[in-house]
Amino acid sequence: MVRSEACHLHGMPPSKMVQCGEDPDERGGYFIVNGNEKVVRLLIMPKSNFPVALYRPSFSNRGPLYSAYAVQMRSMRPDLTTQTVTMHYRKDGTCWVRLTYLKNEYLIPLMLLLKCLAPDELNSERSLFELLCDGLMADTFVAERVTCMLEQMRTHPELKHVHSREDALYYLGSKFEVVFREKRGAGVSLDGIALEVDDSAMSPVEKSVSVARRLLDSLMLVHCPKGAEGGKAKVDCLVLMFRKLMALVRGDIAPDNADAMDVQELLLPGQLFGALLKEAQVGKGRAPTVLSAELIRNTFMGVCDVTKRMESFLATGNLTSRSGLDLQQTTGFTSGTQRLLLPGDEDNLGA
Repeated sequence: MVRSEACHLHGMPPSKMVQCGEDPDERGGYFIVNGNEKVVRLLIMPKSNFPVALYRPSFSNRGPLYSAYAVQMRSMRPDLTTQTVTMHYRKDGTCWVRLTYLKNEYLIPLMLLLKCLAPDELNSERSLFELLCDGLMADTFVAERVTCMLEQMRTHPELKHVHSREDALYYLGSKFEVVFREKRGAGVSLDGIALEVDDSAMSPVEKSVSVARRLLDSLMLVHCPKGAEGGKAKVDCLVLMFRKLMALVRGDIAPDNADAMDVQELLLPGQLFGALLKEAQVGKGRAPTVLSAELIRNTFMGVCDVTKRMESFLATGNLTSRSGLDLQQTTGFTSGTQRLLLPGDEDNLGA
């Protein structure tokens, strides 16, 4: 980037800029790729770590029982990469949670997720019922939906054997173990957790439970802590999303306006570069937990394919990613600078 710390023009006074044949008023903030000046555009994204109530008729196309109501949360990790989780309301009164892994979508019953995440003291049917109903037994609308989900757990041919947290983890892991095995070689998530590890010494039950724990740590509400200490926090987030979804379905609240500024935020170029670099590192079997300056320097100096990948991204503005990086588009990330109309690039260069 021109005038960045890696550029020889960094910190150069105007007089020295003139001696070097450069514009003394040069602000920088753009890249020179194949002789063309490229600036990374600022993108508007949904607000992170905030449940957004949505009404979209396209949601009902996911199946005959799916409605147009959902609550979505774009969860952000400490390194600013994100993972979106969506809770759908179905016409049979149940709620299912949708998550994405390597551009594939998976739907999981809400009650099964709560059984996987809730600590032992909150894992009984009574505790989950009171948690979701918020102790308001007179609220028959919510109570009927929670009862319906509990009844589904009792009567479903596969879920009726799930009674404890370990049972729920085993069932969830047994389903996703096949998914990770089919995607062998790409079984590392963006937060650096290896979804596919050497588990030859484990029993089948331990193997499935391990897969479920890694899945919940890496793909489910990733802004919460990992492991057992983050289970209660993730339960609280799911309960919050459920209550907002019930209020939306019942008509107590209106859907959030996706075009309103209070549910939007900007995706900065640094966040996008960090996500691209992290995925490149993960793809080579190295899953960094912290993006340090030394790591970035060594990566670009020693790995040619990573450099070519970043150059291609800047030159074309097109995203080539296995995971999609939780973005809503794959093209149009960069644009040429407007030398004749500098205010046209003011916002992008200012970032």
